[in-house]
Amino acid sequence: MLHHLPPPEKEAALREVVRVLVPGGALHVLDFGPPAGALARALTHVLHRAESLGEQLAGEIPARMRAAGLAEVADLGRRTTAFGSLSLYAARRPGAAAQPPGASDAPV
Repeated sequence: MLHHLPPPEKEAALREVVRVLVPGGALHVLDFGPPAGALARALTHVLHRAESLGEQLAGEIPARMRAAGLAEVADLGRRTTAFGSLSLYAARRPGAAAQPPGASDAPV
């Protein structure tokens, strides 16, 4: 729900995600995104006037994710709902995926 955060807090929240994710760990974000089509744009401006939504509606969340240090940022698609367009984004913390506790590379 990044749209509830003002821009400086979005940046801080994404940096914190990078800090706590294990190397190779994934983040998935479902939030408001750019409206598709003229009617959707018009309805979005009527329904959503919050300043904190500006980055979502402009499609800037993937750039924010990259700036925070996330890699492999991808826009996985959009869905139109009665409340506006939703976008699904995915990203990973750089680095090799961590092994589960107790795992080893030694043959069994």
